[in-house]
Amino acid sequence: MASHGEDVGEFFRYTTGRWLWDEKQQLLERYREFNIQELQATVARTLGSHNCVSMSKIGEGNFNKVFRLVMDDGAVAIARIPHPDAGPPRYTTMSEVVTMEFVQNAFPGCQPADISGDVAQGIEDEVRKHFVIGPTTRREFWEKERALMDLDRGPWKSASGYVESIAHREIAWISQYARRDSIISGYPRGKGSQKSPQDHIALLEKYLSVVSRLLPDDSDSGILTSTMAITPRLIDYHGEIQLRLPEDFKTLPEEERDRVRDQVQRSIQVYLYEDRTARVNPLLDRAIRKPHGKTLAQLVSFAGNSWDDHIVPLRDTLIDVERDWPRIFETGECLYHFSPEERSEHSEESKGYSAAQAFWEMLQSRVQSDGWTTVEDFDDAVEYFSQLREAGLASLEGEERDEFEASTRELVAGEVTGQPLALPNPRLSPPPNQTTRPARQHASKPRSPIQQSRKGPQTSLSRTPLRPPTRDDVTQPGRRRRSPSHPQPVT
Repeated sequence: MASHGEDVGEFFRYTTGRWLWDEKQQLLERYREFNIQELQATVARTLGSHNCVSMSKIGEGNFNKVFRLVMDDGAVAIARIPHPDAGPPRYTTMSEVVTMEFVQNAFPGCQPADISGDVAQGIEDEVRKHFVIGPTTRREFWEKERALMDLDRGPWKSASGYVESIAHREIAWISQYARRDSIISGYPRGKGSQKSPQDHIALLEKYLSVVSRLLPDDSDSGILTSTMAITPRLIDYHGEIQLRLPEDFKTLPEEERDRVRDQVQRSIQVYLYEDRTARVNPLLDRAIRKPHGKTLAQLVSFAGNSWDDHIVPLRDTLIDVERDWPRIFETGECLYHFSPEERSEHSEESKGYSAAQAFWEMLQSRVQSDGWTTVEDFDDAVEYFSQLREAGLASLEGEERDEFEASTRELVAGEVTGQPLALPNPRLSPPPNQTTRPARQHASKPRSPIQQSRKGPQTSLSRTPLRPPTRDDVTQPGRRRRSPSHPQPVT
């Protein structure tokens, strides 16, 4: 048995951060007990060592913990223990084993398999045996009650089968389990379509009517997979590309300099990534530059989480598809239509969604929209949201005040196990003179492409206390205040 140098209970628990709400459930999803002695013995046996002399946890994310094990002969191994929320254990493990086997056998000098023209049946069968779409281990097919549902998880014979299964999965789940009173973490509940299962299903049916037509043709068959990950999460950025600091950079306010510096840093990363991709991975480069490649990627992404995330991005992309239909297809009309009234309602609902994004963008250095924050920032964050609650209750009225009071009650009581904060329709604007820091790393659910990344390889600056909110931080319905000293988010 190795000497651990730390409480073995820390091996089982998630200790990197805390949540302002729903913390009990969040920690439970990341708590995993395992046989430490058996793990050490297995590693020693695999490496041909006698025994393990030390073991330490060196990292953890949403879905795994990573440990470093040192043997008596100096050999070192890295072990990864999945969390309960990592996905279906059998399929997830099989997928990783097959992936590692493929990498070991394929490199160096492997070439992508591609079936084209007249190929002997035996060769084609051999290729199809090794390269198929599914069965999928993507967590979206296993989250919540989906794990117990009879869903189409593949394997699929075509790309269209896969993208259509996403909508069928969500329609089935929403029809059976979606609740009108459920809360989307960090975003306004309001009175709009987010709370209507029928509205979600109607949009998903629109998606089904066009998504297969948006897929690349057979000559571009490999592009589908590439469009699903156009830019790696490490450098996820969707703002304006700016490769140089402006001439007046030194005269800008400090927080504006921080924003511009971050924008240039991310822009350079995106530029270098795309330049390198064009030279070493032409297929992915074609996906990036395909006229409606990003539209397809966004549409597929948003269709899979409209209820758990938000309905606005899905509807927004569907409206774009209808608008751009003549450019995508030279003939025919879009198979669905949004009326002027629907577009107007969407515009109003988008205002609350955009304001919520701006609010969380302002807090990106301290609190994520799911309530996650670092251990050292937790007390400051609780105090900030407690004061935000006071400002909100002083400014809101009627049903909106009641909903805001209910969703923030646990923070005042000192509890962190209740509902997520549901921002009310009145716009919560960023406090003026708020100095922001680049975000710390936090492995959470992948962000939708429509949203700016709040994660990235950024350098931490000095900690700045959160300024207590005031009545002005909660504004009147339909208005969005922003202090001139606070920069507009990059869009």
